[in-house]
Amino acid sequence: MDDALLPLRGRAEELSRIATVLREESAHGPAFVIQGEPGIGKSRLVDEVVSQCAGAGWLVLKGFSLELEHDRPFGPLIEAFRLEHQPEPGFKPVADLLTGNSAEGVSATTPMHYRILQGLLDGLEQAARRRRLLLVLEDAHWADHGTILFLTHLVRRSADLNVPIIVTRRTWPRSPDLDRIEEHPGVDVIRLSSLLPEDAVLMAEDVAGTPLHGGVRAKIDAAGGNPLLILELMASLRHQSSTALTPDADRPADLSLSLRASLSRRLSFLSDGCLQMLRFGSVLGLRFSFHDLQISTGLSATELLSLIDEGTSAGILHDEDDRLVFRHDLVRAALYEDIPPAVRKGLHREVALKLAAEGAPAGTVAVHFSLGAKEQDPAAVAWLRKAAADAAPRSPAIAADLLQRALQVADPTHPERDEMTSQLISALLWSGQFHRAEARAEEMLLRGTAADTGAAVRYALGRVLVYSGDVTGSLSQVEEALADDRISPGWRARLLAEASLRQLVCGRVKDAYESAMEALNLAREHNDSPAATVALCSLSRTAAYRSNTLESIDLARRAVAEGSRQTIDAIQSVQPLLYLGMAQIDAGRLIDAQRSLEDGGNVAEEIGARWILPLFHLGLALVHEKAGRWDDCLVEAETALSIADEVGTKVWVPWTLAVIAHLHIHRGRLEEATNSVQAIKRDLVPGPQFGWEWIALAKAELNEALGDADSALQILKGEWDHRAAVEPLGDHKLFGPMLVRLLVPRDLNSARGISDVLVSGGERSGTDSALATAALARGSVEADLTSFEASIAGYEKAGHRHDLAAACERAVDGLEDILPRDDRVVLLRRALEIYEDLGAELDAARAARGLRSLGVRRGVRGRRARPSSGWDSLTDTERTVVALVADGLSNKEIGRRLYISHRTVGHHVSHVLTKLGKSSRVELAAAIGRAETRRE
Repeated sequence: MDDALLPLRGRAEELSRIATVLREESAHGPAFVIQGEPGIGKSRLVDEVVSQCAGAGWLVLKGFSLELEHDRPFGPLIEAFRLEHQPEPGFKPVADLLTGNSAEGVSATTPMHYRILQGLLDGLEQAARRRRLLLVLEDAHWADHGTILFLTHLVRRSADLNVPIIVTRRTWPRSPDLDRIEEHPGVDVIRLSSLLPEDAVLMAEDVAGTPLHGGVRAKIDAAGGNPLLILELMASLRHQSSTALTPDADRPADLSLSLRASLSRRLSFLSDGCLQMLRFGSVLGLRFSFHDLQISTGLSATELLSLIDEGTSAGILHDEDDRLVFRHDLVRAALYEDIPPAVRKGLHREVALKLAAEGAPAGTVAVHFSLGAKEQDPAAVAWLRKAAADAAPRSPAIAADLLQRALQVADPTHPERDEMTSQLISALLWSGQFHRAEARAEEMLLRGTAADTGAAVRYALGRVLVYSGDVTGSLSQVEEALADDRISPGWRARLLAEASLRQLVCGRVKDAYESAMEALNLAREHNDSPAATVALCSLSRTAAYRSNTLESIDLARRAVAEGSRQTIDAIQSVQPLLYLGMAQIDAGRLIDAQRSLEDGGNVAEEIGARWILPLFHLGLALVHEKAGRWDDCLVEAETALSIADEVGTKVWVPWTLAVIAHLHIHRGRLEEATNSVQAIKRDLVPGPQFGWEWIALAKAELNEALGDADSALQILKGEWDHRAAVEPLGDHKLFGPMLVRLLVPRDLNSARGISDVLVSGGERSGTDSALATAALARGSVEADLTSFEASIAGYEKAGHRHDLAAACERAVDGLEDILPRDDRVVLLRRALEIYEDLGAELDAARAARGLRSLGVRRGVRGRRARPSSGWDSLTDTERTVVALVADGLSNKEIGRRLYISHRTVGHHVSHVLTKLGKSSRVELAAAIGRAETRRE
């Protein structure tokens, strides 16, 4: 009897546990990991669940990982989504990317795997809206990096997608990535143990079709409850004798509890030709095509068909779609391990050569070369490198594994060994394996290499270090590469542009300008568009540091134009829009800035440059903070942190945490603010930081809120003095007004000196916000009404709402002896209204105290604090998102409608589900429908 037709024995509890959850329509995409030793029945349990779901009309997507195909990017997902045959609707673009049929050009510096991931998730979301889905991925312990990354994202988005997942894995080998997936709160881990003795006997009797006599029952009991071993023992009995399953006191059944021994007995009945065919099949893997088997064996189709029939009749093989499959991986492993290692290695090389001659894909050929390569095997090296080049855009992690193997089998004197190592470091970088990339780069640099190869390695190492938050170390690597006079002009231009960006963060504005100009001139001379683009970005930021805001915008626009020509690098494509957005924020052009940053984030998504996405979302958070959309600011900041965690970058995390802490402080959530500031301290690497001014501001504001104004002053004054540039203002203007306010009662001369710097910078910049900042500082120092009025008018014109409220409040404090009482009341009421609208409860309480001191007793408050849960707790954006969810739109469609990132939409949906106590979009949509019915 076919194993799949046998009753499922001993797994009623586990089956019920899964089926009960899947029957809940509102289940938020539950995830199950079925874990157990080989042969324990993981697949059989899954088959039963799949059968029930298919019977209920579900679409079941099922894929599997193979030991010999773990270098195949997204292999299990290609199978699950039928991407090689007839893709599900919505998956065609991703199918083209995965199978290499896309017309789009890609490069090794454009890691498309993130774009593929998003395409798969989007397609899954679309399919789930048409019918109920179940996604099954078997043998995840062999899964490639891209598939594991997909599972991680899918589990995190379980509330959005409402797609149940079932994953099977062995208890060994362990996988840290799979272990982390299991630790997610939405994952139910089911550990299968051995069958109970009574269930084991029932299973054996199901196979036999008859009750078993005592001798056989005893052997079954001794099998340890492993279903596969039980099946093999029963199959062995059938091959020994037709009477072996009936009582026979004179001739007891010759049973062994070893799978290999049992299998050997079964194989002894096969012809030599069939055994040889099965051995070749075991070399090809658990699943293989008839075509590949024919190439490997060299047999005619007729000869091979008769041998396959013999193997399937013996229960060793079976057909599955267009492939031949061993009945179980342990059966295939037993055959494979029976081949002497030296012979096994030779077979793999022979298969590789034959497949290569037939034009097989580089990845397939490379797997066999990897397992069968001789020492110093040039053919193996060539194929492994070719496979790595093919895999790099779609899966840099697989490219890294292939290049690692190529280096292992290459001659130590191979002329391109350094080039391969450089490619390996790049692949490790783009796959997020920063520690491995750093170790490899340092090892290579220690032994020395050619100038340009060394420059490429230091360039990659510099990026590894900066993504890890070590700006100083990154700059050191770039400057050391530049010290080599032998490097080509192209590499010198690229390295100078990179050095310029790092020098800016370190406060070396003059050096940054000179490096960027030299880079730009070299790039123009040698037509190096990527280097010219980065140089223009740096010059844009240099102009911003010097308060030349309009020049900063113009240079960023030139960078955008440069980046659009001959695009061959991900940095060239996305970085200019980031710098343009930041320049527009400085200029107070918040609407333009939001559009630039959204456009840049979309481009980054499209080309797979996910490493920069956290900074785009952080930029959007800064736009919302200035515009007074603080709820949206928090969502964008949370999105930035989430992506940074997924990608493995730390460089912008402290900056983002500082923005979050700033909002929490002003909203009176000092415990949350303290947690954010402590997290900043944990993530900080010694040395200069991106967003240093925000970090200083958050620390100072928290100290002042906790009653320690002296420490707050010490923090800000220390940063001001330490980072005073030759032409200062730059990012100092963020905390300049607070520093002046703290200094006025303590050291008026120092306050006046800082005010003069802010005024000078404001006049150079000419923007409303910079002039308002300068006027606020001057008003605070001089107690000047005209300056305060100019500050209030400037912030109002710039649309900086919290700054406007703070300027109103500061005018009341600074002009206490000058301003009439009624004017002070008007200003405090205006400040209080803005604070309440922002939810800035700490500031609102302070403004309210000021009003009370003037004898103003408030009646009904203008705007009541928003509750933390229920429909009334939703923000304006969340209400809009909820309405679009109710209309059945996906996150991507909602994002397009609202012109925000689909990731931001996901965080809004997550917040809504938490506030309303719902577990999924399905449940949310149902609740909205009921609410609308009640209103009607």
